Amino acid sequence: MCISAPELYDFLKHHTYRNIVFSSENQDDFRVKDPLSMSLEFSSILMSLNPSRIVLKGDCGTVTLKMVDSAEIECGSVLGDIVTVVCGYSSGSSRSRLKIILQ
Repeated sequence: MCISAPELYDFLKHHTYRNIVFSSENQDDFRVKDPLSMSLEFSSILMSLNPSRIVLKGDCGTVTLKMVDSAEIECGSVLGDIVTVVCGYSSGSSRSRLKIILQ
């Protein structure tokens, strides 16, 4: 399901997750031959709408996704709820799609 940034904000507000995972291997553009692979686990996910950003926080540090425009949510997968966050301006050509797993 594709939702706007305010809808994602409401979704995150009404769901509780113990573990948030950002892994390079789960990204659409990941290639097995890439020399770097990373998997980071976070204990909390925060979102603001002005500015539109998502902050992942945990013992490993902080990751911030800026210019959040929309998201696609796949609930109930084997890994957990998969959220593909679309960052960038809706009229621009340089938009990023980043997947995070909510468990």
